[in-house]
Amino acid sequence: MENSSISNLEYRFVEKFDDEIYKSLMDENLHNSPYVLPAFDLNGPGDSSFVRTGKELRLAVFDSDKMIALSWGHAISSKQFQMNISLVDQQYRKQGIYQKMLELVLENTKEFDEVDSFHHMWNNNIIRLKLKAGFRIIGFNQSHIVGTCLRMRFHHNKAVEQAFLSREIPAK
Repeated sequence: MENSSISNLEYRFVEKFDDEIYKSLMDENLHNSPYVLPAFDLNGPGDSSFVRTGKELRLAVFDSDKMIALSWGHAISSKQFQMNISLVDQQYRKQGIYQKMLELVLENTKEFDEVDSFHHMWNNNIIRLKLKAGFRIIGFNQSHIVGTCLRMRFHHNKAVEQAFLSREIPAK
């Protein structure tokens, strides 16, 4: 994977996020929201022993040596990638950082037919950016962490996308 730089920011794929910095970014930018419950407080006994297999992407954005944004996702099958969490520190929002992260994630998931993503239903700025990038709203989901979510999907495989778009309920 290639690292990229825009302006003074460095976009870098990493093997692991620093736990302390990751938790701090989550607390400062998500867990202080009235819509989001602190996910770390809800882990069960199986969470720490679970081992994920398949492709994972961790994208970190740095301003000098300070991590100011992140995106993390993983393969849920050989055909589908799921974006789990993306966030930009509040001080750095509305500067095109999320859009660049989204472009890098999509560039690095082309081997998958589909990329799925879930968003709090009031996260209009991100929903709008994803719609512009070619994602479609495909349904709703209920999350114990953020409540009602929109499920969005991007198709890398255009044949799968055409099949998806042509589906209809058969007439009786």
